[in-house]
Amino acid sequence: MTEITKTEEVKEEKIDKKTQEKAVKWFLIILAVLFIAFLLFITYYTTTKQSEIAFDYNGFSFEKDKVFGYQLKLYINQADYPAIIQVRNKPQDLEDIPIDDIAFLAEAKQIYVTLDPAKNLTGKTTIAALEIDAILDNPYLYEIPVNSSFTQEYGNTTIKTCEDATTEEVIIELMLSEETTVTVVEKCIQIKGKTEEDIIRGADRLILTLLGVML
Repeated sequence: MTEITKTEEVKEEKIDKKTQEKAVKWFLIILAVLFIAFLLFITYYTTTKQSEIAFDYNGFSFEKDKVFGYQLKLYINQADYPAIIQVRNKPQDLEDIPIDDIAFLAEAKQIYVTLDPAKNLTGKTTIAALEIDAILDNPYLYEIPVNSSFTQEYGNTTIKTCEDATTEEVIIELMLSEETTVTVVEKCIQIKGKTEEDIIRGADRLILTLLGVML
């Protein structure tokens, strides 16, 4: 074997060695990048899950309930322990719902939650009514009597429409509509929703606005 051939073999060995070193280096770099990406994903996933379970909103503490939506911890009159308020939706999911000024609601002496029996609304809408009742009729909050009614005759039930609304007797009407809003007509509050789930969202929007959690 000539010296030229030996030299060429040495050069080839060096080239092969450098190629292998580069391959190992790139492999380690890719492995490190994948590991960092995995750690970032785990951190993001864990943080996201935790924020869904328990979070603060405008200084108020919320916690996801295993059965019914979310629990709001509300301290009343500087109490040592919080009152627990139940809502179906978290406030972040309600920010898109327009709402009129409903401050007058807290001054009412009587409230009627009414709906049209001809619209065939189901138990989902009843959830909205029960949520409103649980807050407004709560002796530790507003202690305003809340009764159910219909906008037209249906059995022996009470009939109440927006036309019956006064400063002392406020009417809250639940209805399906082309948009989801909480609007005020005189002293009548209309909670409108594209679906019955949206009516519940509107009720939650009203509740959290009245409590000062949402603006």
